[in-house]
Parts: sequence; structure tokens; C-alpha cells
Amino acid sequence: MIWGQRQDVQRMIYYASSPLYAMQISARPLGFNNLHGATMNVTDQFYTENGIPIEEDKTYNYSNRYSLVRVPKDERIYFNSDTTIRVPYYNTGREPRFYAYLGFDQGRYYSKEISDDHNSYIIHSKANDFAGAKNTMYSVTGYTCKKLIPWNREWIINSTDNIGEVIYFFPIIRLSDLYLMCAEALNESKSQPDAEVYQYIQPIRTKAGLDKTTGDLVKTWAQYSTNPSKPTTKEGMRDIIRNERMVELSFEGQRYWDLKRWMLSSEYLNKPIRGWNAEGTAESDYYLETYIYQRKFAKKDYFWPIRQKSIDSNHKLVQNLGW
Repeated sequence: MIWGQRQDVQRMIYYASSPLYAMQISARPLGFNNLHGATMNVTDQFYTENGIPIEEDKTYNYSNRYSLVRVPKDERIYFNSDTTIRVPYYNTGREPRFYAYLGFDQGRYYSKEISDDHNSYIIHSKANDFAGAKNTMYSVTGYTCKKLIPWNREWIINSTDNIGEVIYFFPIIRLSDLYLMCAEALNESKSQPDAEVYQYIQPIRTKAGLDKTTGDLVKTWAQYSTNPSKPTTKEGMRDIIRNERMVELSFEGQRYWDLKRWMLSSEYLNKPIRGWNAEGTAESDYYLETYIYQRKFAKKDYFWPIRQKSIDSNHKLVQNLGW
């Protein structure tokens, strides 16, 4: 942390979390309302366990990513340990940040309240479940921003507020942010990436548990990617750095501004918001890719309008494009 803001995040817990057991459905006074959820547009960008984008990892069954599977034995630390359940392949075989940052149906939820990791909370968000569409305010996409919830959140039974006061410093600038900005600037200043570029992005990937078997991202791409030379080109490395920013800094208020300065808002923010079918009650109808809302981003949205009052006061001002 380089710079953070000290704040009580009790309200954030209600905004970004879901009930973890039936008693919490009636939480007051704020109630769980899931104003901050994660879209499938964002979850797509988290890497596979090999540290490669899901559509680019040659070991990842991308074409069947929405098929239902039993939880792999070595991944049960992230999921309900019930061996009879099925989950989408899409939620398996992903990098550690996927499970640390995101809450999802049948996923585990660790907190201060749980002293035994093997008996952690399990998120239940199908329509008839206590965190589902028919019982409470719910995540319309099926994903919640677990990253925004401090590990020491504590449920207080018979309390006025139900969730105890939690103070932490919400990040404004993190070291990872500075490293990624440095890697980005260096990559743009060179004809092709070199060791100086890699040295700033590699510590972030190492911290995230990536590149364990290969030692560095260049070797990871060479071994697992369908585009093995990607990190060796300026354009390829640009894409890698940008994706790393969108994953590492997700839900911290950076993405919107990054897309604007990269002039990519028109590409990303004109895509429909996607998630699972929140009205589904069983595995077969809940885990269906669903188009929830069609966003619109016009060229004029790269700018903000100048107030009419300002234009009336100074006739030399020219209104921004499109406004």
C-alpha cells in the first residue's frame, strides 16, 4: 500500500457481499443489496492456473467452458466439498486471484468467523437458495466482489447493525499499480520489450502465484500459449500488461479510467453484460450464460460536457464533441 483511505467498510460489506447462511437474509438496517457485483465480462479476464488467458491456453478446454463437471479433487479447497455437485468448468482450473477476488455459487468463503478452513462458509446463490433471486437481494450475474470484503468481517447476532464495524485502508495507490504503470511506460518507449519491462510485471505475477513451473512469463507463454511469442513483441506485451492491470487492480476503481486512456472504452463498454441465469434453481438452468443488459458507449463519452452555465459566461468556450 502506498496511499490508502481509512474508512469503516460496514456499508461496503452489504453492497458487495451476500448472505452466507439463512439467518443473514433479514440483515438490517442496510441489508445485503449487491450493488457491487462482478460481470462475466470481467471474470473472463482472469487467467487459467497456468497464468494464460482462458481463450489462449492450449491446455484449457475453452470451447466447453460452460459444461458442468465434478470439482477436481485438487481444487476442493475453493469449492463445496460435496462430491455430488457439479459446477461449470469455467470456474475450475483458474488462477488463485479468481478464487480470492470472486464469490460464486458453491464457492468457499473464508473469514474471521471460521476457525476451521475445511468447514468454511459455502456460497449458495441459485434462485431458491438463501443468497438467490427468490429470497433476498442477490447478484444478478452470479458473481460477487469478494475482494472488497475484509477477512475480519464479523456477524453479530441480535445486533442493531448485524455486521460489526470494520476499519481498513481502502487502496488508492498500490505498489502493484506503480509497477504496472512503469512496465507499460517502458514497453511503449521501446521497439520491443526487454528485461527492464519484464522486471516490473514479474513480481506481480509471482505474488499472484503464477509462473511457478516456468519461473517467468516469457517461458509460461512459450510453454502453454497458442501464441507463444506474444511477450516478445511490443503489441503482445502491451496486451499482457493491460490484462494484468485489469485483473490485479480489479474492483479498485481503475478499470474505467484505464479503458478511457487506452481508448478502448468503445470496445469493452459496448458489449452486453453477461452472467449466469439468476432465476435458475438447478445446476442445469442456473449455469446458463445469460445476457443481462446492453450497455452503450459513444465517442462523446470519452469526454464530459462543459456546463451550460460556463458556456453562457464565456462565449469563447466550445462544447466538447458530441455534447
